[in-house]
Amino acid sequence: MDDSKVTHKEKAENLIAHFGSIDVKKMKAEADFSDKKYKFEDLMDSGSIPPIYQDNLNVGFFNANTFAKGIANLGYQCIADYLIRRDINVHFAFADTIKGKSHFINSPALNAKDCDLIAFSIPFEDTYLDVLRMLDAVEIPIFSKDRGDNIPLILAGGMAMINPIPLSNFVDIFVIGEGRSVLMQILDLLHKERDKPNYSKENFVRLVAHLPGVGQVQKVL
Repeated sequence: MDDSKVTHKEKAENLIAHFGSIDVKKMKAEADFSDKKYKFEDLMDSGSIPPIYQDNLNVGFFNANTFAKGIANLGYQCIADYLIRRDINVHFAFADTIKGKSHFINSPALNAKDCDLIAFSIPFEDTYLDVLRMLDAVEIPIFSKDRGDNIPLILAGGMAMINPIPLSNFVDIFVIGEGRSVLMQILDLLHKERDKPNYSKENFVRLVAHLPGVGQVQKVL
């Protein structure tokens, strides 16, 4: 088939179908990442699944847009590539890809509740409601006040977060503006703090509040 005649929708459908046909266990067993650092381009170009490291942090990277639109978002790609290159386990979900107990397109056996952090990329105001739908779809309480320390932290960034107030009751941490460096700082702190006896989500949110780019928003309810 002439690739120049393939539409964006067809490419998206082909990539989703490719993910569904992959034998993940076999791929992990045969993969050798020792002489080649995985790049996000590998996912885009061939559907190659990012490596998963057993003891590293797991980030559920939720895009509040549909797969066909969200996968093309350059900001989303940059964040994903930045984290993957630093050996963070990144698991991808889009507004239209969560199906029952299968939450992530590259990690279908992983439950979103088992992530250390869920990061939302929110490109436009009209995707706000998709944030709530996605949380509900993975059976995570929508309101931040209803989520205990055993539920992953919910972080949100992206262009629409220039005004985070509409989502203030649902998100634990907001990243305003360029997100790569501050997100990695948050993850580094989470890696150090999460296993301490006195760890609590509330204390951690206070800890990262001073970082440049982290927005402090008063809860409405």
